Amino acid sequence: MGSLPPIILLHSLGEMDGGVRTLPGTGRTLVFGADVIARLHLAHGAEPFVHHELFHVFHGNRFTACDAVWCDLWSEGLAVYASELLNPGASDAQLLLTEPTPLRAAVERNRKAAFAELLPLLESTSREDSGALFSNGKGDGALPPRVGYYLGYLVAREAGKTRTPQQLAAMGQDEVRPMVREIVKRLAAEGR
Repeated sequence: MGSLPPIILLHSLGEMDGGVRTLPGTGRTLVFGADVIARLHLAHGAEPFVHHELFHVFHGNRFTACDAVWCDLWSEGLAVYASELLNPGASDAQLLLTEPTPLRAAVERNRKAAFAELLPLLESTSREDSGALFSNGKGDGALPPRVGYYLGYLVAREAGKTRTPQQLAAMGQDEVRPMVREIVKRLAAEGR
């Protein structure tokens, strides 16, 4: 896995449960917000959440992030998928798919429309587009906030039908970008 970055556990004043951040003086740092972890994860088990965040560290050593929506879709979706593989039977709450609303149910009501709405956003570098898909802010259109986690998970799961988890984690941008576009396009065209 390589060396772990510094890890900080702090009271985040309600801002975050965890994530990799670049901090002055320490570079890439894994930050955990104890207050939000206690509120969101302790009641149903925090292992899948911790695995999700550790996967970001592992994957970040191999996959160069970018500002486009497809990069976040892949990074977050693959982290959810890896967490599910490491924690068979994990609930949606454990996989971070229920905040602020149950994401699976929202997407599965009309999966085709969700992917059709996502498709034109893949190359966007707009903070507004990314925020609507990956933060707790107001969702755009019919999609709820943070829906990118579940949509990305579905993309990673599709990719996992023909590749091992190790192969998925080792893929670079040149391979991932067209694959993500093809999967999203296919899921936008499929019925449901």
